[in-house]
Amino acid sequence: REAVHALASLAAVDQLPALVEELEGPRHREDWEVRTAMVEAMGQFRDEGAGPALTRLIRDEDERVAAASIQAVGLIGYRPAYPALSNLFRSSFDGDVREDALQSIALMRDPDAVGLFEPLLDSREEKERELAAEGLARLDYDASGFAARMEEEDEDSVRLALAFARVASGQSA
Repeated sequence: REAVHALASLAAVDQLPALVEELEGPRHREDWEVRTAMVEAMGQFRDEGAGPALTRLIRDEDERVAAASIQAVGLIGYRPAYPALSNLFRSSFDGDVREDALQSIALMRDPDAVGLFEPLLDSREEKERELAAEGLARLDYDASGFAARMEEEDEDSVRLALAFARVASGQSA
C-alpha cells in the first residue's frame, strides 16, 4: 500500500501498466486496502489508459474498491465508461452508489449525459438536482433558463450549482 502511495505521489504514470496488472492479478485479490490504493493512484494519474481497468472494477464485489473505481473513472474523464456508470446509476438501489455514479458522470464532460441530466433537474433528491446542474455546466449547455429555477429552488447547494451552470454558459449568476 505504501509503494502504491509513493507511485501516486510521484505521478509515476509510466508504471500504470504494471499497476493494472497487479490490480487485476490474483496476488492482491483479498486485500481491499491495497486494491483501493491502486485504484485511487490510477485516478490521481489522470491517464485514460487506466479507464478500461477502472470501468471493469465499478461493479467489483468489494464495495470499497467499486466506489473508488467509480470516482477514479470520473476523475480521469474516461467517456467510454458512461454507459456502465449510467446503467449503475439507473439500476442501483444503494443511494451512495447512485450518487457516486452521477458525480462521476458529471465530471466526465460527456455530451451523451445531457439526456440523463436534464430530467434530474426536476428530481425530488437535492443531490441529484445539484449534480445534474454541475454536469450540464461542464458541457457548454445553454443554461439561460436557469434563472427561474434558481429563484424556485429551496436548497443552497442546488442554487449554487445552477449559478455555476449559468456562468459557464455565459450568463450572469
